[in-house]
Amino acid sequence: LLDFSEYIKDLHAIVDNSVRMSLIGIVGPYGSGKSVMLESFRKKLRRKHKWVHIDAWKYPDRSDLWEGFVLDFARQVKPKQFKKVLSRLDGTSKDGLRTFIQSIGIATSLVLPGSDKAIDKLTYFAQSSPAKRIFQIQDIFKSLLSGIKETVFIVVEDVDRSGDAGIYFI
Repeated sequence: LLDFSEYIKDLHAIVDNSVRMSLIGIVGPYGSGKSVMLESFRKKLRRKHKWVHIDAWKYPDRSDLWEGFVLDFARQVKPKQFKKVLSRLDGTSKDGLRTFIQSIGIATSLVLPGSDKAIDKLTYFAQSSPAKRIFQIQDIFKSLLSGIKETVFIVVEDVDRSGDAGIYFI
């Protein structure tokens, strides 16, 4: 009943003949075995690859979908960079520098009264804002892609459950 061997063979042919960075859609009704077929395909791949699986239904908003995509990608492909990516998305990537400058300010204000105002102004340069625009999130994603040598298969499931956001995302 769940023999997908012909579909998997066809999918291999499609993937092998695709240009770099292709989008391939697998469409079918709920419960038809799309996920099972993809898992079988993954197990039969003959080349070194990274497999990234994302459930789009968890992200109902367009920006949430992009953020979730980038975070899921980082978690699965470059887990050591996950916290860095999260801090860039949240706007907390320069918090350590800001804390350091504030500590210097406290120390110098003990020696030079009034220097804390100048230090407060310096902390402005150590602030970062969260990535709010899609192009900012895409830039973070591009930086994650650097250095990856293997073929990357990104499986985004249930995009239709994300409404219009999922359509725009694809």
